[in-house]
Amino acid sequence: MEKNKLKGIALILTVALILITALILIPTDSITGREHTLTIEIQGEGSTSPAPGNHTYEEGTNITIEPVEDAENWYFQEWTGDIEQEAEEIEITMDQDYRITGHFEEYYFLNVNMDGEGQIQVDPEKEKYDPDEEVTLTAQPEEGWQFFEWTGDHTRIEHEITLIMNEDKNITADFREEIQW
Repeated sequence: MEKNKLKGIALILTVALILITALILIPTDSITGREHTLTIEIQGEGSTSPAPGNHTYEEGTNITIEPVEDAENWYFQEWTGDIEQEAEEIEITMDQDYRITGHFEEYYFLNVNMDGEGQIQVDPEKEKYDPDEEVTLTAQPEEGWQFFEWTGDHTRIEHEITLIMNEDKNITADFREEIQW
């Protein structure tokens, strides 16, 4: 009888040890099935991958979020919210609920070229321009040359022109050699 009691106690201790070991080795979220919500919002015109909205993931899931520049002249700027960064791609391990916003800004590019010899002043000279921003171009010919005209997306014969940036623009200043009689 004593022997059976000892076998019973040994069996109980063995089962308890197996359960304790299993609980230590198995992550609790796989037992509890914890889930977290990723909320992606957009400011401006654009999208994301995964798409904007609420997404539910199991705890520990790794997610990559990327901006999608699918609207003309709208460009990704930054992420804000629970994760703030300017890098386009975000890597998240779902260990909590996250709310992030992808910011897209509208802007335009100005490409200025020159045929002949001269200089062009661009004011303000920037990499990109906001919608409806004014930009002044001034053509200055080198000695022995004369300014003839502006061509491309804006045609004029005046040395100085003002553009309204409402689209990407390509402009060329045409300088011609002065004719000596």
